[in-house]
Amino acid sequence: MDKYVAVLPVTFDRSYAIGEEIPDSVIDPNHVKRLINGGRIARVNNAQTDAEDECKASETLCLLVEQLEELLEITHEGESPDIYARAEICMSMVREVCEGVMLESDSDSDDDGVTPTDDDENSDDENDSSDSETPSEDDDEIAPTDDANDVSGFKCTVCEKTFKTQAGLTSHMKTHAEKE
Repeated sequence: MDKYVAVLPVTFDRSYAIGEEIPDSVIDPNHVKRLINGGRIARVNNAQTDAEDECKASETLCLLVEQLEELLEITHEGESPDIYARAEICMSMVREVCEGVMLESDSDSDDDGVTPTDDDENSDDENDSSDSETPSEDDDEIAPTDDANDVSGFKCTVCEKTFKTQAGLTSHMKTHAEKE
């Protein structure tokens, strides 16, 4: 239950002097905000309400931290740290996850997800020659990896370039057929 006090003399069910408490039952709820903003009344802080709000906030924090610990698979050996230390641990892990997702997102969005290769860096020079590939065919190409066990992508049997899709490889193979 909200309580209000008159900041200026006001009249509702009767006249209220400055500093006098006004029961919320006599104030139209639709006018409270306008009366407060106009400086005619003020909301009274109720110590009991503040304590209840603090208790609710603490309960909400505990629930949130417990759910985050479960999702992030965080366990505590021995005595569990206080709720604020647990919240800080959860938030640092959430930050790490978010940063990892942002890094992945950034690397996926650079040049439409294509990692530049030596051929891509010199593409301006190659586009001047008659036997160059069209840029749309290079868009599907993936950079060579140092890992010999990496079998992802579609590899050209002629020049060993690797492509993300079969369509990219098929399009690329046409360039070898044109050169013959």
